[in-house]
Amino acid sequence: MRRDCLSQPSRAREKIRNLLWFRTFLIMPRFYFDFLDDGGTSVDETGAEFPSREAAKREALETLGVIARDLGHRHLQGHVAIHVRDDGDPPFLEVAVTLEVKPVSK
Repeated sequence: MRRDCLSQPSRAREKIRNLLWFRTFLIMPRFYFDFLDDGGTSVDETGAEFPSREAAKREALETLGVIARDLGHRHLQGHVAIHVRDDGDPPFLEVAVTLEVKPVSK
């Protein structure tokens, strides 16, 4: 009886093996980040994989923060946006910033 138990994999071991196999082939969704500014639109044709829409949103926010900081350092003004889309064509999110400098009347 003891020999049979050792010669056959346990159900738990088999489940773990199946789970590891599944994880190997697990595909994360691909998101596309289209860049829009006063000069036009740059369409992202490559995209990047993220585990969720929330993760893609965080990436867009961080990227736009870097772009806004760069505009300020270069003393530029304008409107910049990132449209985030997944495999469905229309964007599901727009992250935008407008940097404007104007005198304040006293």
